[in-house]
Amino acid sequence: MKLNLKKDLTLIRAAAASKVDAEAEATQGLYVTLGAGQAMTYIEKERQAQMVTEDPNINPALVPTVAIDAERYGDSLLDAAAVFLTMAQYWRVIGPVIEDRRMSAKDRIAAATTPAEIEAASIVDWSIVP
Repeated sequence: MKLNLKKDLTLIRAAAASKVDAEAEATQGLYVTLGAGQAMTYIEKERQAQMVTEDPNINPALVPTVAIDAERYGDSLLDAAAVFLTMAQYWRVIGPVIEDRRMSAKDRIAAATTPAEIEAASIVDWSIVP
């Protein structure tokens, strides 16, 4: 995405920062379903998965999101919990990489002094290989 704003560095910086934020969000979408409600669901899945690992014989009614997936895929509660916990750990690796690249780009954008420098600062390598 090429920025086409002319002289106002404040506007150019704001547009570049918005571009970086949008790209970071798109990159996150490669790894998780986006949205505040979905984020809350992921947190609840991890919480329930922890409950299952603490008590593999837990009543499935107490861990409905784990139980639903276990039933859907024909897994045990413990196996379904392991998937949720593995994905949560994977996000703990990927999430900070995305956030670091996003904030580093915004720092470079803030420090840039010309439109060309701002545009160059907004270019981020979003490829992630943890």
